[in-house]
Amino acid sequence: MNTIFIDFKDNIAKENKLDKIKNKLFKYVIKDDILNGVLSKNTYITIDREYIQNQLKKSKYSYYDKLLKYNINKKYKKNESVNLIFSKEFDKYIKVKEYILDLFRLNKITVYNEIVIPNKLKLNDTLYIQKYIKDNKKDLNKFKILIILDNINDYDETKLLEYISKYKFIDILKTKNINKYEYNKLLKNIQRINNEYGTTIDIIQKRNIQKYDVYLVYSNLDKMQFSRNYILSNKSLYINMLDVDLDVLSEEYICYERYEPEILTLLNRLRINANNFSKVKLGFLFK
Repeated sequence: MNTIFIDFKDNIAKENKLDKIKNKLFKYVIKDDILNGVLSKNTYITIDREYIQNQLKKSKYSYYDKLLKYNINKKYKKNESVNLIFSKEFDKYIKVKEYILDLFRLNKITVYNEIVIPNKLKLNDTLYIQKYIKDNKKDLNKFKILIILDNINDYDETKLLEYISKYKFIDILKTKNINKYEYNKLLKNIQRINNEYGTTIDIIQKRNIQKYDVYLVYSNLDKMQFSRNYILSNKSLYINMLDVDLDVLSEEYICYERYEPEILTLLNRLRINANNFSKVKLGFLFK
């Protein structure tokens, strides 16, 4: 199996003197696994963040881009298939990711496949909730779920209807990023659901949310930052619905846990910071 790991330079786990020199000289730094062979090769590419963001404004590839392409072509040749694993931070820089993918795919001979794991948390969330209820012997008549919205576009009425069909108390936390117009629109929807289904869903804006058993975060919120702004219960279940690495029942996550020593050994050889990469993507390599 051929794999290329891609990250930004300033996310490197540990630098030796040679790495530091390369980082100053080159916009892309390439490192190969010392155990690379004919049947399987692993490569780690780090990118200069400032350089690549400036390149997005231009209409053609630079000398550094062409040099990267040339070096990669020497490693992965005709009819080979290569898996590309981008670090988690690239989720914030989609255009940078597209730029790199387009550059690699200029060569029609080698097949470059970006590893993308579908987010199944919306299918599996009730499994985690039910497990939490069972493990903690929760009383369903007092069980409370809080849906957290930081973006009105993340409101999912289908999921809300699913929750109210199973659980008695559901509320929604509206953060400061949802404006007055969006709030009024959401409020009308919730009032309609309450009238139609006889529910008591409330849209709250309070800081103390300790009384809830489950926090379902439907927007892209950093957990550490969220916990600094709100008072949470340490005993409650917290699920970020956008974080596929929380789907511990998925095949990929189970595979990661099974082969974690081998995966970390590979990453250490390449001086890759494991925290920068998705566990389910890494697990996919050993699936």
